Amino acid sequence: EMAKGEYVCPIDADDDVSADFIRELIDRALETGAEITLPIMRNCRSGEEVEIFDSEALDKGSVYTGWDLVAHTLYEWRFGMNGGLYEKEFYKKCLNYLLGLRLTVKAPVVALTESLMFIDEAGSRVLLMDAEKVAFAAKAVYNYRYNPDSVVEIKSARSFNVLDSNMFIRQALLDHGCSEGPLWRRLQLHLSTCLADKMAKYVECYSKLSAHDRREALKTLKRAYRNYDPAEAAPAISKIFYVIFRSGFYSAVMLFYLRNCLKFRLQCFRGRF
Repeated sequence: EMAKGEYVCPIDADDDVSADFIRELIDRALETGAEITLPIMRNCRSGEEVEIFDSEALDKGSVYTGWDLVAHTLYEWRFGMNGGLYEKEFYKKCLNYLLGLRLTVKAPVVALTESLMFIDEAGSRVLLMDAEKVAFAAKAVYNYRYNPDSVVEIKSARSFNVLDSNMFIRQALLDHGCSEGPLWRRLQLHLSTCLADKMAKYVECYSKLSAHDRREALKTLKRAYRNYDPAEAAPAISKIFYVIFRSGFYSAVMLFYLRNCLKFRLQCFRGRF
């Protein structure tokens, strides 16, 4: 509301960007007429810099519709949206829609404004769904710095709120007329793997959580499980996942935890030989 310029560019406080970052983004935006212009994101962790851009699936020089890119954000991110440049009025319109979303769910979900830690998870997809043009600025580099003390990394009940945010992504797709086809199946894969991962994480981190956080995390997991529909997800997930989800809440939590343990042991075994 206070911004006077034509563009906004959110940047996380613990990250950094390349020289001439804004200039590169604006030049590319003016060249293409894109509502969203994205830098090339690098994940900087343990002394390594890994570029988050799937060159086999995407071309940095091309201009895409946002809708074409949504699928590349579900289940796995094939490009980064941190540090993106947005036309201000377009950004405000999408934000107002996001904050006004009304969900059709079985179990009430925490309001998105109460889960600000993951508001960008839903917000990024909403921005893409409404963008006619999205471009990449190849010379603008966004360095995502791993911070073990950040709110995302700290083990707390808040880290489970991504499951609530996923419901907003699902609703946004429904509002945009997507309830079937490859993109819908991709969403179901995204919802399934995220829920399975958080179920396993709950057991794994149980001893590290306070009594309050255990209760809150369990509430979030139960809410997500009630809103999850294995039958809806069946075309996108394996039969094993389907059977586990249908086994009941507590059974699913333990089975996904045991699956992760077995997967880790197999990786260690392969590493030895």
